[in-house]
Amino acid sequence: MIVLFAVLAIGAVLLLDRIVGEIDEIKATSTTYIAHLHDLGGRISAVEGALYASDSDAPSQAELTRLANDLRSSIEPLELNRLQWPEDSEAPAILARILDSLPAFADRVDALALASRPGAFYTARDEVLRSHIAMQTDVLDLTRLARAFASDSQTAMTNRFRWVVLGVAIASILVVNISILVVLRTVGLVLRPMEEIVDATTVWSSERFDHRIALDQPDEFGQLARALNQMADRLEVNETRKIETLQQTARMLNHELNNALAIISLQVQLLDRAKNASPELKDRLDRIRACLARMTNTVDLLKQVRRIVLTDYVPGEKMLDLPRSISEAADSDEALDTAEITVVSTLTSTPTAQGSEHS
Repeated sequence: MIVLFAVLAIGAVLLLDRIVGEIDEIKATSTTYIAHLHDLGGRISAVEGALYASDSDAPSQAELTRLANDLRSSIEPLELNRLQWPEDSEAPAILARILDSLPAFADRVDALALASRPGAFYTARDEVLRSHIAMQTDVLDLTRLARAFASDSQTAMTNRFRWVVLGVAIASILVVNISILVVLRTVGLVLRPMEEIVDATTVWSSERFDHRIALDQPDEFGQLARALNQMADRLEVNETRKIETLQQTARMLNHELNNALAIISLQVQLLDRAKNASPELKDRLDRIRACLARMTNTVDLLKQVRRIVLTDYVPGEKMLDLPRSISEAADSDEALDTAEITVVSTLTSTPTAQGSEHS
């Protein structure tokens, strides 16, 4: 983007500098050309002024020769400083007439200086004055056309300058928009993988290690995603082993406790059927039955564990959260609320039940 902005700025500066240079060149060329035309018109007027200065005394031969030489010297600047006239302009034809008639006009002025007789002088003077009128008219017309050409050229270059400035502004806006799109694209390339990785770590923090990051990119994010997925694979294997071990332990406890629970239940039934059983004894027997049911329920829940979820038991110690461990989701639903209440009440009331049993 920086290189693009730099190229755009350099191109705009060069283009604007070229247009400004062309404007200055047109202005200088037109001004110089118009100055030459004014000079030519002044020299033609000087010839007229010299001829009309005195009706009685003819101008000196040296003065007429000087005027003729001045007219001849005006031909070269007009030939060297030609403007780039439009194709439909009449200026080239007028200029051609001036360049063709100017040497002949200078020759007539020169011949006028050589006229010795007064009659011949006045005849030649009238001929020069007639040529002077046509020459002056062409010079004035060419001057008017040169000024119009200079004005039109400057207007055209000014309009071109405005369009260039507008184009540079539009190009700058496009570059800015492209920069914004590129930045957004770049930010998306960074944020999207980061969001997926953060979401995956959030899921893994809830001990759901079956989740995987769906990133297949040949960059650092792809490498990180593959490494984290491999870590999740190992954690899932370890979690599976823990669950299998816990389920095997639950089956072992179920096997070992079944016989003892059956014997205890049988003894409780016999004591309950005794004829001399007191109400206090029956109440204690009901408590024993409730404890046996809670023990049986806890062992059954252990066999249904699908993942290991721990919870705080006492400060610094953890215990298995059975309701969440037997659920696939992280949050317990309504169906598990009853089981959680039952298990928690079982774990919290076990010391009391034991105390009653001992009593």
